[in-house]
Amino acid sequence: MDSKHGPTLSRRRTLQGIAWATPALLVATAAPAAACSGRTGCDNPSYCDGTYSKGDCDDKGRRDCDATVTRSPGSDDANFCVTGITVCFTSDDKPKDDCVTGVSAGWDCGTPTSQPRTGGGYDCQVEIKPSTGTQELSSGGTDGCNVDFKVECKDVTKVQCDGYSDTDLGKVTMPTKDLSCKTA
Repeated sequence: MDSKHGPTLSRRRTLQGIAWATPALLVATAAPAAACSGRTGCDNPSYCDGTYSKGDCDDKGRRDCDATVTRSPGSDDANFCVTGITVCFTSDDKPKDDCVTGVSAGWDCGTPTSQPRTGGGYDCQVEIKPSTGTQELSSGGTDGCNVDFKVECKDVTKVQCDGYSDTDLGKVTMPTKDLSCKTA
């Protein structure tokens, strides 16, 4: 560089400046797409509540059950959409495809899956889904959905709810929620 002339801006200097600034721009713009805001339900683990009950087995070995899911009241105004109820149960024998019957209208039952247990018997599960794909529960906390079913089993061990929060950022899948067992 000649001392008579001031500093000049070359293509090389321009490209160096861009290269140094690019990482900062990427860091500044990457987060918002998946970030949890107050409207997503992400910061509130009690986005829904629920219970299930299980009755005694009838003479055919089928146990009357029901599951109820409600939207928790709270500050979040996003609706919660139920996409499925998973029923976990034990059985002495490998479950038949029709081991779940009497499912409430508006709900469809999948085919049960099972894993043999050490010492005999099977750990099984089946998913019951809304016929429409989702059951929407509004954020007011008064909406709920209920599904009745009978399952041929030794015992129902757990009932879970899956779904997503419908927000202005789009669908945010929520963690699986274990429903509390309601004793008679």
